[in-house]
Amino acid sequence: MASSIAASGETTPSTLGVEQTLSTVTAPTGGASYVAQVDVSALAADEVVEITFLSRARVGDALALKDRVTAGSTSIQKLIECEPIVCNAGNDVRLNIRQENGTLRAFRWAIKRVDG
Repeated sequence: MASSIAASGETTPSTLGVEQTLSTVTAPTGGASYVAQVDVSALAADEVVEITFLSRARVGDALALKDRVTAGSTSIQKLIECEPIVCNAGNDVRLNIRQENGTLRAFRWAIKRVDG
């Protein structure tokens, strides 16, 4: 299966407990499938982060939750991957993050286009 980076970065949430959009990607003509990955290895003792991946049923519809993952410093898995989203042409996917507590941390993330 081939994949390519549609959007990526490293972000420190600006405020604890407030959801922040990392990126919104629009599917090209012909559509595409996407997965989101967030590296949570920066979390320290008892810190928790919530990652949400949203999309639309149809172009023009409101964004709706597709996947929500909550991870903490004690999570065995440090690279969180959300469920894939299949998009028609012009449909969006959005990746959000919210750090619930602790010291604000920097998180590396990517939205990958997967075709295959």
